Amino acid sequence: MIMWKWILATAFVASCTIGTSLVGQIFIIGIVGFWASIAAVFLSWAYLLITALYYLEATLSRPPGANIFSITRFYFGSFWGWITAVLWICVSIGGLAFVFPLAPSLIVGMLAQHGITVPVQLITFTFPLIIGLILYLGPHLTMSINLILLASLSLGLLGSYRLGFEQITPQYFKLFQLGFLILVIPVLITAMYYQMIIPTIATFLDNQFKKIRSSIVVGSFISAVIFALWGIAVSPIAGKIGPENLSKVHFKYLNYEELAKVPIVGPWMPFISLLTITTGALVLGTIAVDVLADLFGYELSSRKGVKRVLLLALVVVPSFILSLIPPEYTYLPLVTLIDTAWLFMSGLLPIFWVWARRFREQYTPYTAPGGNTTLIITTAIACFVFYLVGIEIIYQTSI
Repeated sequence: MIMWKWILATAFVASCTIGTSLVGQIFIIGIVGFWASIAAVFLSWAYLLITALYYLEATLSRPPGANIFSITRFYFGSFWGWITAVLWICVSIGGLAFVFPLAPSLIVGMLAQHGITVPVQLITFTFPLIIGLILYLGPHLTMSINLILLASLSLGLLGSYRLGFEQITPQYFKLFQLGFLILVIPVLITAMYYQMIIPTIATFLDNQFKKIRSSIVVGSFISAVIFALWGIAVSPIAGKIGPENLSKVHFKYLNYEELAKVPIVGPWMPFISLLTITTGALVLGTIAVDVLADLFGYELSSRKGVKRVLLLALVVVPSFILSLIPPEYTYLPLVTLIDTAWLFMSGLLPIFWVWARRFREQYTPYTAPGGNTTLIITTAIACFVFYLVGIEIIYQTSI
């Protein structure tokens, strides 16, 4: 049973990292080249891993069931606890509102290929409902369903890799635009985040730090390998379009209906996109419910039944309403909010927690490796990455 829970937690970490951002990696590869994109993936993975271990160190310093609100409140007071919790709830709602409209066009298109006609409005209403029903089942069943989806996604990726290997040209591997690397890494960091799920994983694994730590390391490494191999699958289309042209492309919002028509990885593209959307929604919803429960002071034993329905309604209903607004009005504000908040909560926030914990000498059964020297270096890197993303956001909003 314990081993099975570890497998579920590891798959959940991998799903959180992969998310919907996997599809957009073609543009990163087009800018920096295949080998540089691989280097960017694993450099981003290393940075995210150390900040994830800081998350674990701070989480285990509090009682089981603690999340962003109670951890921040303990170290910095109620005001900052409320700020971080409300910010994360807004990010979760915005993230779900971002992915909810993407699924209907993909599902309708895939069914149409088999001669089945379904009104897009029906899927628009039922997809959020299905996500809400899965989340109501609780973390164990949600993570079990996520494992099945992740296994299906892996099969789709295997088919994509085969097509990619068949179409790749040796010339493309020669491209290595190192100058873009420093700009691409912050983009990957905001794409490959998973730290905010660690308090949920810690609770799920009964605060056993060795199992949580190995789940983080293995799950995030699996996703990094998937990101790297995905580069092989999409390199052919990036090579055909041309890196110099892709680097000039700017999307105000992605139209997944059009994206599904592009033969990037053959017939697997809509399938892969739908699975990344679904797993991403499950992860976002799970974290949001736990953060809200922590915010309301619900004990672990009371996070079910009517109270769980209330928590889900506070997450899914606003997300669904927001998703009905045309994307040309919501895409840029949502992406700006999500990228900024994710970067803060996945990098700077755990660093602040750990500085406060070590200054107070608060007990925790786990201490991240490297001591204060590594913490100082990571703090500097986190500030620099935040600065680079800030520049990118200013550039995006000025276009």
